[in-house]
Amino acid sequence: MEPLSSIMNRHSENVRSIRRIGWIGLAVNFILTLLKAVAGYLGGSNAVIADAVHSLSDMVTDVALVIGAGFWSAPPDENHPHGHRRVETLVTAGIGVVVGLAAVSIGWEAIISLMRGGQHAPCWIAFVAAAASIVAKEWLYRWTRKRGEELDSPAVIANAWHHRTDALSSVPPAIAVAAASAFPSLAILDSIAALLVAAFVLKAAWTISKPALAELTDMGAPDTKVREIQDICLGTPGVMDCHAVRSRYLGSQLQVDLHILVDPSISVSKGHAIAHEAKNTLLERDPRIYDVTIHVEPYEGPEK
Repeated sequence: MEPLSSIMNRHSENVRSIRRIGWIGLAVNFILTLLKAVAGYLGGSNAVIADAVHSLSDMVTDVALVIGAGFWSAPPDENHPHGHRRVETLVTAGIGVVVGLAAVSIGWEAIISLMRGGQHAPCWIAFVAAAASIVAKEWLYRWTRKRGEELDSPAVIANAWHHRTDALSSVPPAIAVAAASAFPSLAILDSIAALLVAAFVLKAAWTISKPALAELTDMGAPDTKVREIQDICLGTPGVMDCHAVRSRYLGSQLQVDLHILVDPSISVSKGHAIAHEAKNTLLERDPRIYDVTIHVEPYEGPEK
């Protein structure tokens, strides 16, 4: 059993790391939101202003990381014996909802602009802001995703993908502004680009939300993982069969319960020792498995 002091130290370090990621993302997003909003307004670009709204939604999710990290990284307690990992799942789902709402807002403004007509060609300052956003957010995506994988945090990785969607969503505005600035007759491209951004961001929202929603409905591990768990158990000396494997995700970690069948003539103590060995083997072989409950049954021969 891992000492409580070690668990608390790891918890504190994870919280500090995730909050640091959130603060850095928040600072970058604040600068980009301000830059794109001002440049979009001065340059007369609806697409770049819409892109600024997306960067604003990134700021909301960065705040969620800063605040939420202290909750989901906490060790189990009396009221939460399975830990607090579902808080991270809720934050991840929340990020998806925020991204989706940003997409709807961007799309609605683009549709209104297209219906009104009479678009004016944007200025080059809007293109400069969009291009700067692409570079900055792609760097932030790569850095945040790497840190999220190191910390094994779905919420941090989800936020990284949010940064990537912001980087990619700046591509259509950049192209549209450049084209419309060079050829004023193509001014309508600015609103079309804003609509494309909305569709892209809406798809990203679903990509972020889907795994979190699956976890909240207690979806189990895939068949390949179940077979892997069974194979590990069957490799434990004394285990004659393994069945009734059930699992559910809590954040990035997996909770498992299963039944093993042992020789009915052995003692209860011996059966318990076999189960304990199987559990330790599972925990050692797969770091994502954080808890295993094993039921011991007598083996009565193969089913006919």
